[in-house]
Amino acid sequence: MKASIRPALSRHFQHGVSMVETLFVLPVLLVFILGIIEFSYAYRAKSTLNHAAMAVARTGSITNACKPAMDRQIILSMVPLFMDADRSPLQLSVNALTPDLVNRINIATQLDIISPTLKIFDAFKQDLMLSAGQIGDCGDKSLKPMKLNTVIPNDNLRFRTSATKVIDGRHVSIQDANLLKIKLRYCHELVTPVLDRAIELAQRLIPDSFFGAERRVFLTACTNGGGTMNPAAPFQRRFVVLTADAIVHMQTPVMGRFLDQ
Repeated sequence: MKASIRPALSRHFQHGVSMVETLFVLPVLLVFILGIIEFSYAYRAKSTLNHAAMAVARTGSITNACKPAMDRQIILSMVPLFMDADRSPLQLSVNALTPDLVNRINIATQLDIISPTLKIFDAFKQDLMLSAGQIGDCGDKSLKPMKLNTVIPNDNLRFRTSATKVIDGRHVSIQDANLLKIKLRYCHELVTPVLDRAIELAQRLIPDSFFGAERRVFLTACTNGGGTMNPAAPFQRRFVVLTADAIVHMQTPVMGRFLDQ
């Protein structure tokens, strides 16, 4: 009798242990799976953002650091993240740039020109007569060749003096002033349940001294703009801010009139 009871108790005990193990392991496994899904979407967005940042910086380098031209390039470069499942890339490229889509991309992105700043421009500016090849396509009809423009010269840089000027505590030369540095931010929408709340809470707890106050301001603007980005579910979306940096050498002279836009 006792011999027959022991195996039954043993099986019951093992079954109870397996249930307890499942209760501990299942939530961890679920979070792991959700994390893989979230990471795959974030990786796709970050890769697109990196490419967009380089394309935007390149556009700025050939358009005299024209911010409107860079803003247009942001829209063209970020369109793949707004593709609908029922439309092909060809259909999207032809019909995508509707006012609603442009507005959504404008809300979800932010461009900062890190350098040159207006202070750097004022330190190295010169009045020069530019040729047609030195004026990029910014959409500004007032820009015409063989007219005086106030710019940071970008020709013969290897022969120009490398003497530096102290600007905001940094030593800057004219060669440094011809490096266009940008930061591009993107509000990536979190897609996984439960995990989206944890990620959003975690990034809100990070102090501004770590990423900068601009990131928090941008995140708040994205969150508050959720109604415009998705009218069907206003103010119910959660985001994480992704950033990408790019540095290129100016191929055209920097115009201060564009830095102040």
